[in-house]
Amino acid sequence: MSNRPWIAERTADINADADAISALNIGDGVSVSLWTDCDAYTIIKKTPTTITLRCDKAELLNRDELVFHAGGFAAHCENQADQRYSYEADPEGHEVKISLRRWNDEDGNERRKWKRSGTRTFEQGGNAYAGRRKFHDFNF
Repeated sequence: MSNRPWIAERTADINADADAISALNIGDGVSVSLWTDCDAYTIIKKTPTTITLRCDKAELLNRDELVFHAGGFAAHCENQADQRYSYEADPEGHEVKISLRRWNDEDGNERRKWKRSGTRTFEQGGNAYAGRRKFHDFNF
């Protein structure tokens, strides 16, 4: 038994995220993290363990509402969590694959998550989430 009681709750959250993506169909949206940024994609091909995605066009709708101050590399955005985008399928968008990863935690519980192919299971970035969400980290 783990001495970290939160592990069961976190395992359930991770598995629920994976199951939500597994339930999606061709044409549905998925987001994939790139460290702190996130891009929106459309499912174009699917098997039980691999999904091919095509990057969507994402247009920032509220650029004028974002508040920037001098600092950081160029500026600091104080309300970047307020970003809103519109999405459109892009037939010319680049394609990526995500794959279902499975492993057992230290208590023997199965854990699952979808990751971008070419990234290690426990590597930062490359995590996939159900639904379209573009996010640009202006403060990185």
